[in-house]
Amino acid sequence: MTNEEIQRCIDNELDSAQKEAYAAHIERCAKCREQYVSQKEFALMIKNELKKVPYHPMVIPPFRGKVVEDSFKLRKKSPIWLKVAAALVPVLIAASVVFNKPNNKHADKCYAPTHEEIAAYEMFNSGLDANTVYQKNMIVTTISDENGKTTKHIN
Repeated sequence: MTNEEIQRCIDNELDSAQKEAYAAHIERCAKCREQYVSQKEFALMIKNELKKVPYHPMVIPPFRGKVVEDSFKLRKKSPIWLKVAAALVPVLIAASVVFNKPNNKHADKCYAPTHEEIAAYEMFNSGLDANTVYQKNMIVTTISDENGKTTKHIN
């Protein structure tokens, strides 16, 4: 027998046929009889210890506040426009995400040189690439005199 079966026998959780079969087995099997006695003694010890613990049921004081019959009367009703706004805000946000298209008003005014135009530019500028020429034109060094007047620009 398992410990669980022995415990069910101790706790009287068996029907009469099971109880008779387990009792017969416990009579024949010394190991199960020893386990049965041990578990029964332990259960009695716990029961006796629990009797020693004082029991003080919790006393709940009576309610002395005012009882409101209808708790929904305490709530204010929301105006209809607020309910409509609460329903429309998520719809408008979803629509703006779904139907949002990039603004290309100035796309036709942007100039993008072709590969051939870039190659021609580089060829006519001493073999320098377009990026180097652009950077060279952007860097301007100025020399000023003691009074702060610009005297010379160096490219």
